[in-house]
Amino acid sequence: MKKLQQSTHSCKLIDYKKYVSVKQTEQGEIAVWTKAFQTAVDENDFVYIPKGTYYVDDSIILQSNKWIKAHKQAEIILLEDCKKLMLRNADVIDGSFTSIDKNAPRTENIRIEGGIWSESNRTRLGYGKTGKFDEEDSLH
Repeated sequence: MKKLQQSTHSCKLIDYKKYVSVKQTEQGEIAVWTKAFQTAVDENDFVYIPKGTYYVDDSIILQSNKWIKAHKQAEIILLEDCKKLMLRNADVIDGSFTSIDKNAPRTENIRIEGGIWSESNRTRLGYGKTGKFDEEDSLH
């Protein structure tokens, strides 16, 4: 397994601010950082999230050997209208009803450190009838 360390392929999330979109909510306009997050983790092994509030409205999909380090006062919030996981690994296999083949692709060596990770949803979104892995609910 590759040792995870800060590499030359590193960035601050704010370096990807050009990918931020604006969404109208009941509370007013908010900045949505989903595309910025996804692009940052796709292009870098290490992503630093500075102090601040960051809204996401879709899953951020992580490949192997990724490190996200957030300032202790960085809050990443999943918007209420998103019914999917905030973070997930790229290679997911549901082993609930069958064993997983030993040669199946695996995402490994992911590190997420610091920050406040929360969601706006007031209903259960976990595994089961109310939670989804993706919009197609492909694991159920």
